[in-house]
Amino acid sequence: MNKLRALGGGLCATVALVGLAFGPQCGGGGGSSAGHDASAGTDGADGRSEASPDAALHPDTGPLDTGVPVDSSTTVDSGVFYNPGDACPPPLDAGTLSDWPGFRRLTELDPCCPTDVALNPAQVAPPVTWVPCPSNATGCVQMPAGWNSAYTQFSDIEISVAEDGAPAYMHVLRLLSQTQGEHDIYSFPAGSPLGAWRVIYGSLSCETATIVGGASATIYAFVNGGAPTGTFVAAAAPASLAAAPRFVRIGSDLLLAGIQSTGSSETTFGFDLGGGAIGRAPLDGGSSYVTAAGPGQVSVAFVSRGDVFAQSNYGTAGWGQIYVMQPNNSLVLLRSNTNAHVSAIATDGPDVYWGETFGSMDLSAQQHDTQVWTAPYTDDPVQLATTARQIADIPGTTLPQLAIAFGGHYAFWTSSGTYVVRASDGAVVVAPKPIGYQYQQLVYVTDTELWAVMANSAGATGVAFARVTLGPWTGVE
Repeated sequence: MNKLRALGGGLCATVALVGLAFGPQCGGGGGSSAGHDASAGTDGADGRSEASPDAALHPDTGPLDTGVPVDSSTTVDSGVFYNPGDACPPPLDAGTLSDWPGFRRLTELDPCCPTDVALNPAQVAPPVTWVPCPSNATGCVQMPAGWNSAYTQFSDIEISVAEDGAPAYMHVLRLLSQTQGEHDIYSFPAGSPLGAWRVIYGSLSCETATIVGGASATIYAFVNGGAPTGTFVAAAAPASLAAAPRFVRIGSDLLLAGIQSTGSSETTFGFDLGGGAIGRAPLDGGSSYVTAAGPGQVSVAFVSRGDVFAQSNYGTAGWGQIYVMQPNNSLVLLRSNTNAHVSAIATDGPDVYWGETFGSMDLSAQQHDTQVWTAPYTDDPVQLATTARQIADIPGTTLPQLAIAFGGHYAFWTSSGTYVVRASDGAVVVAPKPIGYQYQQLVYVTDTELWAVMANSAGATGVAFARVTLGPWTGVE
């Protein structure tokens, strides 16, 4: 479940191989170019009351002091537009400091990878507000997407947690055009913008991504074909990162097949090299990195603390397995089952969650059932085995995908439905699907709501960022 940004080369940000089980997925848990027909049979109004949004992420309309004054005398362009077939976006004119009004061009990156930071994020990032979904169905509200009537797309959204499980930041990638995107980072508790930057995507494989963590955010930039070619990383608290990111080049010629999709670590950057190899680099300002190869096309699932968790599609014997690259750079088998696919690992901070799916070795086949397991957070397989407990058993699923975990709740998508499991009592709920929408990327879950990026029934991706009311819970003893 990794992501790379290459909008000029076909909107990789929104095209994920969800139908190929554990294939590369864009977003916090992945996305699909056609969405998912989840929660079959739950279309339409269900008679439940209108959604009651959580108190978190209310809009903050006051100004935010980022420490970067807005210089009204700064000369800026009205925006840069170019043919994606061009070798590079046009260079800035002499004396021009930005590609957009209110932004400042970063000069550390390749000219073919123009990235601009907002001088005042509060004046750039849209406010976090919620309106009824277009279907007017009860139990569904969504964030307005009115920044461009011709091209409005939520490409990628993540919400991060601290080690204690408290939600910290929300990252929203909005596509402004086919070749331009804006990354916005908000304080989750306050809903106020902390940073914003825009990127122009070119045909020379200028790819960028942003990940939020418990106490920091990270910008990754990949340049393949320009000069210098390589991987660049900048990590810091969101406000300082947005004001003056300091990029460090990882290695001299490191070109990646994918990166962590969730769980930005304050200490570690995790990535895929392709061919079953993964790697980790310390975010200490240096350029060193370590790689390791695993069985069955191992790929990064997420990064937390100093650990890089990874999924092996077929493991050592045809069944999926979970691995972890520990801070000492050892790649160890964390969890396996001789008769089931172990997959869809996620963490809510204090605990980890995963599925063990029994049935067929075929990753795309209908399966017999999926057991949901949890354990206190650990990267030690012996400790995991000792503390693991099964909390639910769901019959007739496909392999779980798009898994997320927050506050003792574990959510995932299968072809038979989008499920939420509550760890405290093993209760299960199938998330309803609002009229005209399909689940594309799961973002956040509570006892009463599931937040998700939605595709529409025609297959258009990123059409909405919605909050869907859950209930009733079943299986409570």
